[in-house]
Amino acid sequence: MIQEVIATLTLPEHIEISTDIDVALRSVQADGGLLRRVLTNLLTNAVQAMPDGGFIIVEGSAVRGMAKVSVSDTGQGISEENLKKIFQPLFTTKAKGTGLGLAVCKRLIEAHGGEITFSTKQGVGTTFNVMIPLRHGEEKPQGVPELPAEPEAAAPLKEQGAQPASSF
Repeated sequence: MIQEVIATLTLPEHIEISTDIDVALRSVQADGGLLRRVLTNLLTNAVQAMPDGGFIIVEGSAVRGMAKVSVSDTGQGISEENLKKIFQPLFTTKAKGTGLGLAVCKRLIEAHGGEITFSTKQGVGTTFNVMIPLRHGEEKPQGVPELPAEPEAAAPLKEQGAQPASSF
């Protein structure tokens, strides 16, 4: 799934992306469409945080019964005054942003029984860590919401094959 989302990105020439995904993540069972939305939002934010170019690293591993996916960028970082606001609905620092991307990510990951955290340093970059439980034998976690599609302006990257998937 991570490779599929990356394939939908239109990366500027001056941005490089690399991945290091543990094969253990193939056993993650979750709503694939919703996780694609989370990954798309995180990767889009990473690209937008690097207007002068840089690197994105996507890492995935299994940690203590959890799937951990990290999206790191070498962008501008998040300013101190915005640290407590980034998951609030309608908060944005972008001229054309809706302020829904990270709020939606947080809601979707929590609905999967997981959490999303971040670390940042201004002028160095930001890393978002997504943790969701590894599940076996369950097609879709209980209580995962059905959300409407995001408006085109809020979802600049086209989705391919929006069918639910059971692995990263």
